[in-house]
Amino acid sequence: GLTGDLSGPSAGTYKPLAEGARIYFDALNAKGGINGHPIKLLTRDSRGDPNQVVSDLNYFDGEKVSGVIFTSPSGTLGAYIRQNQTSKLPTVYI
Repeated sequence: GLTGDLSGPSAGTYKPLAEGARIYFDALNAKGGINGHPIKLLTRDSRGDPNQVVSDLNYFDGEKVSGVIFTSPSGTLGAYIRQNQTSKLPTVYI
């Protein structure tokens, strides 16, 4: 999954990072995915809101994603870390 500030106050910084991740996964899938399995990137817009970041993480946990790419302002990182102590989803923060 990917959660990022795609429409909030820092979208100008974080939306291109999310787009880069999407492009990467599209290219990976064009080459057959991982061990022949395509990768589905579930994307959520956190809007730079810590409460939405928590909601996104809960959504990903319910969807049983393998990991999360987190592209939101550092002001949302604390909420993400606190919630992920329960979810324990592997995370890449860019």
